[in-house]
Amino acid sequence: MGTPVDDCGRSKLVPKPGLQTKGEERTALLQKNVIVAFVLQGGTSLLSIYLVRLSLEYLGKQDYGIWVTIGSVITWFQVFEIGLTDGLRNRLSVCLAQNDFEYGRKYLSTTYALMTILSVGLFILLAFGAWLVDWGVILGAPMEMSDLLRDVALLLLGTFCLRTTVNIITTVYSADQRPAFNSVLTFLSTLVSTVATYVALRLSDGSLVIMSLISGMPLIILSLALTLYAYNSRYLKMAPSLKFVDWKLSPDILSLSGRFFLLQIAAIILFTTQNVIITQLFGPEEVTPYNIAFRYFVIVGIIFRIAYGPIWSAVTHAYSTADLDWIRKTIRKAIYVWIATIPVVMSLIIFSESLYRIWIADQVQVPIPLTILMGIFTLQSGWNNIFSFFLNGISKIRLQLTLSFSAALINIPLSIILARDFDMGTGGVILATILCLFPATVMQPIQYLRIMKGQARGIYNK
Repeated sequence: MGTPVDDCGRSKLVPKPGLQTKGEERTALLQKNVIVAFVLQGGTSLLSIYLVRLSLEYLGKQDYGIWVTIGSVITWFQVFEIGLTDGLRNRLSVCLAQNDFEYGRKYLSTTYALMTILSVGLFILLAFGAWLVDWGVILGAPMEMSDLLRDVALLLLGTFCLRTTVNIITTVYSADQRPAFNSVLTFLSTLVSTVATYVALRLSDGSLVIMSLISGMPLIILSLALTLYAYNSRYLKMAPSLKFVDWKLSPDILSLSGRFFLLQIAAIILFTTQNVIITQLFGPEEVTPYNIAFRYFVIVGIIFRIAYGPIWSAVTHAYSTADLDWIRKTIRKAIYVWIATIPVVMSLIIFSESLYRIWIADQVQVPIPLTILMGIFTLQSGWNNIFSFFLNGISKIRLQLTLSFSAALINIPLSIILARDFDMGTGGVILATILCLFPATVMQPIQYLRIMKGQARGIYNK
């Protein structure tokens, strides 16, 4: 049986006809996952909305703002997880397409080994750094909270590093075009966190430590349970084992994963520094209305994730079998979904004042301009993701890297200028992100069209 790559595991992903199932079977699997994801992520979105209110009530406005900001800082290190798993996702998808379970098992075992080493090393390094940092200064919190915030950061860091390894199973399901299992995990962990927060609200005073445990542990336990189930059933032939760790595959895994790693670094800088910027310019209290406005459009984000989530691995699957017609139809349908969300976003903006009052009562006031800009950002992100998922699926991300790092470098100073110097407040922060993303909004669709027409040259074909 042939392998999906060369002997060293370093060949490029190229279309090879006649290797996989028919487009109709791929479409049926995608539709099934979309339906399941719609139900589960719909439930997750409702739980998340309620969880925000519970968390705000449990912690209070200031501590909630601090909590969100700490979470953003910890999220910066998620690039170590996503970089490796995105590279695995593409390689594993081709292995599954060609029924090459032995090679897939080697890739999977080696990725687990690499991820474990990186996670342990990352925790030791960052735990040491956490003792040297004054968290009160970073988060704009009272100085007497510095020790507490350090403990919370260490706790969140520990749960994060544990999650990076046990959560690899979700990449396996995604590579197998079954991302609905990810939705199951997310729904159940959110449900457990919501119930636990409700109980904590009734039985204890607001505690950032308790909130850290509530937010981190459910997903770890559930991911571990799914891992044990999966490798003793459907993926038994690819169950990771020390004897299948092949360090010769490391250069290929790290090469492809390295590009995704860099892409995620840019994304982390672009999308998670807003809370820190707002904290430094206006204080942690102003992070709360910004975060509320962001989460207000979560239902639209859920629609995008449901519709676009299966596209990545399905595109890898289709491209490896030269099924370009299926790719065109799928991208066209994704664009139709995006168009359908425009009136939804407009309605959310128009009725935002009433809906905010129902959701969070009078605990937080969210400015209308901030809501409008967040709605625009939501639509822009949805449009960009259509083409990002396609490009990620075929591993042609050089243009994305260039655009993403350019946006990341410009975003921070532009955010400060618009928010402080132009007196736009928190709205200036999200406006800066919108402007920085605009080149990708235009150029990624152009790259998609050139690739599909066989006219991609230079950076458009890398």
